[in-house]
Amino acid sequence: MTEFTENSREYSSFNLGNVTFNCGDTILVKGASSMEYVADIVRVFTNNDRDVYVELKWFYRPEDLPGGRQEHHGAEEVLRSNHRDIVSARVVEGLCAVLPMPEYEERQAKGQAVFRDGQALPTFFWRSNYNVKTRKITRPPKKFCVCRRPYNPDKLMVCCDSCDSWYHAKCMGMNEEEALEPGKEWHCLKCIETGKVPRAKAEKLLQETEANTAVRTLAGTKKGEQPAKRAKLQAKKKKKKQQQQPQPPKTARRHKQKGDAS
Repeated sequence: MTEFTENSREYSSFNLGNVTFNCGDTILVKGASSMEYVADIVRVFTNNDRDVYVELKWFYRPEDLPGGRQEHHGAEEVLRSNHRDIVSARVVEGLCAVLPMPEYEERQAKGQAVFRDGQALPTFFWRSNYNVKTRKITRPPKKFCVCRRPYNPDKLMVCCDSCDSWYHAKCMGMNEEEALEPGKEWHCLKCIETGKVPRAKAEKLLQETEANTAVRTLAGTKKGEQPAKRAKLQAKKKKKKQQQQPQPPKTARRHKQKGDAS
């Protein structure tokens, strides 16, 4: 294995074809499969054999993680790692860019590519780090929605107009047309049930919006428990509680029912 030694000669850059690669550049590297790998150039040097070597600090793709790619991973997402290698400069494919996720999203929204010497670069984003020794993700992304999963920048999310909390449109049962409908208000079930939304408006929202029905189902379901099973258990528990408590007179019950109906 090639190593950097006291006899190695260090450089700030190297040329491959008509492209100059500098220390600190982010590059694409040929992989064993058709997939290209992403890395930062840490050092450029030569040994006695005169071949050019580069020390790299790798970015990991979600596919390289122990759990593999998850639903919240973006198509162009990579994770910064502490894995370093020394490889021949011959395996370098070209330049690319890795941006922090906020900058990546801003550029995507504006349609702005990253350029180098007049050429648009393949662009990735990162938000988390991966420790290859512990095999754990550090700086894990923040979790949202009733599903408690992170945000995927490639997929739609909706924001509650009352509390500004974010939810996955898919979890709310919304298609793209519904989620992007201009001028339409949307409120999460939590705000509806806690009275942040006026009662009349809340009842209308619950009747008209399938999304809130989806929220009600998900919010009232424990992890690993089916909604139908949950409903049966609640009904059984309620019936048992009613049997244990003194029942009001029939006239009072009828009056209460009339009052509720009005």
